[in-house]
Amino acid sequence: MANEKAFNVQSAYSDLNKACSAQAYDKIINISGKILTKYPGETKAFLCKVVALIRTEKYEDCLSFLKKNPTLSSHVIFEKAYVEYRLNRLTEAAKTLESAEANDPKAQELKAQVLYRKGDFAAAYAYLRSVIRNSQDDYSEERLANLTAVAAAESCFSNTNLVRIDLL
Repeated sequence: MANEKAFNVQSAYSDLNKACSAQAYDKIINISGKILTKYPGETKAFLCKVVALIRTEKYEDCLSFLKKNPTLSSHVIFEKAYVEYRLNRLTEAAKTLESAEANDPKAQELKAQVLYRKGDFAAAYAYLRSVIRNSQDDYSEERLANLTAVAAAESCFSNTNLVRIDLL
């Protein structure tokens, strides 16, 4: 007779918390997978696994995992779009971002990046300007650099000119 230890979800979450604190992403993937095997609807374990897959750059695995769990995936629209963006599936990323909240600055910034990669510089510029106007965090210099890059790309690759960078 095999001596199987009963699965203790509280203990598993304690281990998951420790792994998260240590940023041990492979452990997070493993532990959250065990939790989800026993309790498939656990949103916290699901989110931990998604983030850990992203942090370890396992984008294909992450997208596959999201597709296998469509109900829980509705809680991670931004993360799904980010994975699609990283896999250079720009059309899918843009479509996924349509489901995101319109006033979500993370989604708007990612949408600007998607549009930039697709060559729609004017739209990327508009989204990025909106993000800059509505954000108050430590990334303003990076966003201004991105805005300048969008304007430069627009002036190089199209007939219009966005060089007029008026942020206010």
